[in-house]
Amino acid sequence: MRFRTSLRRQQLGATTAFFSDHVDVRPTLMFLVGLADDYTHDGRVLSEIINGNILPKGLHDNQKLAEALGQAYKSINAPFGALAMASLKVSTAALASNSPGDTEYLSLENEIQSWTEQRDFSRGPDEVDPRSCRIPGRQDR
Repeated sequence: MRFRTSLRRQQLGATTAFFSDHVDVRPTLMFLVGLADDYTHDGRVLSEIINGNILPKGLHDNQKLAEALGQAYKSINAPFGALAMASLKVSTAALASNSPGDTEYLSLENEIQSWTEQRDFSRGPDEVDPRSCRIPGRQDR
């Protein structure tokens, strides 16, 4: 059975070694059973728990880099990731502000919009896709 040998032999349970949440389950299971679809996952394949020998060659050869990219992806895209939590704090401060003409509110909300635009711009069509453990245009699995 491929699934049994696909996972690393460690029992992680709850871990603080990397951030993951419920949206990572589907892409990870889809990868492990070899299925693909055109659904855009909110999560990513948790390569940290996968035996590196079953990863595509390009990812196996660069697994630490791929994991670092995946973790960075989560920190800026996850609903409870670092960027989301920072934007929540800033937005709360903006709502609590009482400046004339709502200038502080508008300034802080514009800052959040800038973060969002920078995040969205950083996603290019030919980048490694940390959500699916694949490199677009390569068939090496």
